Amino acid sequence: MAAAFHVTILGQGFDSLALLVNEQIVAKFPQNPAALIRLKREAALLKLIGKMSATSIPDMNLVEGETPFSVHELIPGDQLDDTIYQSLVDSQKDDLADRLAQFFCAMHAASNSATNTLQLPILAAESSKLKSLDGLSLTGQPDLLEFATKTLAAAQALKPDTQVLGQFDTHGWNMAFDKTTGRLNGLYDFGDAGVGSLHHDLSFPMFVSKDLGLRTIAAYQRHSYNFVSWERVLLEHSCQLLNELGQDRADNHDALLRLVTWVRQTT
Repeated sequence: MAAAFHVTILGQGFDSLALLVNEQIVAKFPQNPAALIRLKREAALLKLIGKMSATSIPDMNLVEGETPFSVHELIPGDQLDDTIYQSLVDSQKDDLADRLAQFFCAMHAASNSATNTLQLPILAAESSKLKSLDGLSLTGQPDLLEFATKTLAAAQALKPDTQVLGQFDTHGWNMAFDKTTGRLNGLYDFGDAGVGSLHHDLSFPMFVSKDLGLRTIAAYQRHSYNFVSWERVLLEHSCQLLNELGQDRADNHDALLRLVTWVRQTT
């Protein structure tokens, strides 16, 4: 008798189709040649940093053939958002920040070996992408316009940043969080990993909460020799929110809400 498989779709985009098999195995199918190249690079990167990271990340294996794909065991847990984060006690928030900081340290420590063995993309910081305020549609919103103007001026005054290997996607949507224990089980989705700005890489936990971002920076400074300016991390996140608002996206309304919430938290 053939084995029975229960398959559900985890996600589907332009680049790949992700399936969950028997609630345990994630299979990812690239949808074009460029996506296959990125998938192979992601698998090689995960093998490299998996030996260094105390935080669980996918142990990804490639299945070659006419239709190549990757497989790895599902890291159990839910995505982390601000509502869940605010329900945690301080000790749980500090534990989460410390786990994220140690993950960042492991990634950044692997910078030299990764760049020597893998053809990783060079990523532009969000501050360098913010060239003007054109297309942001902030007319009639003076508080947002003032914030955007100050952010642009600060971004244009920045000096070159330390370059590191990073995930550049360490936000709550890529976290496997155990709501019962209040602990981070692991991180996933390393398709956007590359070499770029230290402060940009550290800014992604801000998508969950500014408080989590600041706690993570403090924990990172205890574990790493890299100098970190928390003001520059905040600036990178501000630039990213403005850049996302300026893009022609289906979730443009959500991007505006994220910006409004952020401005209220930082001004």
